[in-house]
Amino acid sequence: MSATHQRFAGLAAFTALALACNPDKGPVEPIPPTFDRLSEAPPAPLVQHIVAPQATDPAIDQALDDHYAWLDTTARSNHKLFVFLPGGRQRPGMFQLVQKEAARLGYHVIGLMYPNSVQLGTVCVGVPDPNACYENARLEIVDGVDRSDVVDVNQANSVDNRLTKLLGFLAAHYPMEGWSRFLADDKPKWSQIALSGHSQGGGEAAMLAKLRVVARVVLFSSVVDRVGTQAAPWVATHVTPAERYWGLAHDRDGNFPAIRASWDSIGMAAWGPEFIAPETSAPPYGFTHMLVTEVVPIGGFVGTNAHGSPSNDLNTPLGRDGAPLLRDAWRYLLTARGAGREDADADEAFPGKTSGASAAPLVVHVVAPHATDPAIDRFLDDHYVWLDTTARTNHKLFVFLPGTVVGSATPQRPAQFQLVQREAARLGYHVIGLMYVNSGGIAQACPTAPDPATCYENARLEVVDGIDRSPIVDVNVANSIDNRLTKLLEYLAAQHPEEGWSRYLAHDKPKWSQIAIGGHSGGGGFAAVIAKVRVVARVVLFAAVTDSVGTQSVPWVASHMTPSERYYGLAHDRDSFFRPIRASWDSLGMAGFGPPVAPETSAPPYGLTHMLVTDVLPRGGFVGNNARGSVSNDANTPLNADGTPVLQDAWRYLFTGRSTREEVAVRDDEM
Repeated sequence: MSATHQRFAGLAAFTALALACNPDKGPVEPIPPTFDRLSEAPPAPLVQHIVAPQATDPAIDQALDDHYAWLDTTARSNHKLFVFLPGGRQRPGMFQLVQKEAARLGYHVIGLMYPNSVQLGTVCVGVPDPNACYENARLEIVDGVDRSDVVDVNQANSVDNRLTKLLGFLAAHYPMEGWSRFLADDKPKWSQIALSGHSQGGGEAAMLAKLRVVARVVLFSSVVDRVGTQAAPWVATHVTPAERYWGLAHDRDGNFPAIRASWDSIGMAAWGPEFIAPETSAPPYGFTHMLVTEVVPIGGFVGTNAHGSPSNDLNTPLGRDGAPLLRDAWRYLLTARGAGREDADADEAFPGKTSGASAAPLVVHVVAPHATDPAIDRFLDDHYVWLDTTARTNHKLFVFLPGTVVGSATPQRPAQFQLVQREAARLGYHVIGLMYVNSGGIAQACPTAPDPATCYENARLEVVDGIDRSPIVDVNVANSIDNRLTKLLEYLAAQHPEEGWSRYLAHDKPKWSQIAIGGHSGGGGFAAVIAKVRVVARVVLFAAVTDSVGTQSVPWVASHMTPSERYYGLAHDRDSFFRPIRASWDSLGMAGFGPPVAPETSAPPYGLTHMLVTDVLPRGGFVGNNARGSVSNDANTPLNADGTPVLQDAWRYLFTGRSTREEVAVRDDEM
């Protein structure tokens, strides 16, 4: 069915429903849904708080990945809280794009971590009573009352307690931001809360909406609970009206039949048939409550990528401008309204620090590059900015540069390397994850160039300063690393003067002597070329430098203004680029401080070496580039049972380890 026909079909269904609900009256004009669209102005920076669950309540002792809280102070508030629940064995940090979009639409936003290590779709399928298995497990996760043999969640670890304690924490620490409005009598004010989640998290959202009247329910790739090919019966009854449910799924998701059956069971089909391919159309999608996408996920149709594509940052595809292809669909799901019965405003009257450094909440600013300088017009994924106000400052700025993806139109982003950025912040650094022009063209073109060494050097220098030197990159001054960092520091100094960002600027330029520069893979190459032409405080190379002629390092690496004792590196011995990486470390002079050490089988100070070589099992196994990503990429770096990175101690050493000669470097150029 065409989009036009779907719109008329949806309108006809809406009219029929209105007549059915008014049998004693004449024909009723349907009230067309409204949809909040944003202007195409550059997105405003977001306030973001990252909070460890145990920082809000020390009794919370499982599922300890961070909560995320978001607020756009420039957006007109809709006086609603949007709570997003990640899928099974996933974390809020993996679904930031959709959370950010909700914040830009006027929601207060929380990405809530909760006990999700048991994958209910696996354990409940083969039991005698699958419906009871699903229902009892989900209820226990919600309120912590013992009902289930497949999960073990007490009241402290329940969704109810976690959300209550997080709202109380935010209200106490950020009283001007208005989080207290979503609490009443020490409980969440459900009538003002929109619930959402991906896959298993969407099932928890639906369970909450079954028990409490909520403002809205947005289901991404969910509900997946099924008995045979039918939706689990628990889905069919719910106190939240059916008109407040909205869903988005991929038609190649292996769970799609169960998801689609659950939507019918909830009653979402009353507002028109599913609308196919919202990515090729525009709202209001025939006024439907059911969107079905056909987008090609990041990574292609492999594994569960189609399942993740509606909301997972790793799978949802991006346009050329870096914006999610499904952004309009998300906005529609979050804001569209029909006849008004789905609006919860009428349900209730609306009245107007912890111990442990690792649990301290971090200040995070997510800033669009073009918000700092409108001349920046390429590679517009957000910068990430971090500060731990409880840590003793080391008076240094750490700048992290994400890697490149050879042969891919999708560059890596600062958001994919948050764990290592956060660790630096907790060690006292001001931290910036900087977005820059990081296409994979250098690694593709230079190995076969007539003079590979010159090709690498000139291309990297042009990306750094924007001076035309190379035919394989096209970076002007505005889009250069130098300008992006300068403008971001100026922006932060103006917007957050109390945070001390101005100390890293001198004469309208970055104060390189107080800046530690690091990066992953190709980003590490840019860190090294910056340290080649400027004296910096420290260089931290993750899976870098990869520039090579055969298996040898390129000549530009050998000479550098920054002393060799300030370079530190971490690589995986199964990285396909390990030999040139190791050769580059020798060329930089890092071997002068001792042989490489395997950090996972040792402990700091690792013999005072400057070279760490790991053999950890990456998340996802030894497939593709996972070994390379394991040293710093959130998607691949392995985690301990408590959620901390296996390589955390190694990262801390890279950021803080010192030899005797480096003690002198600490005093260089300090003011």
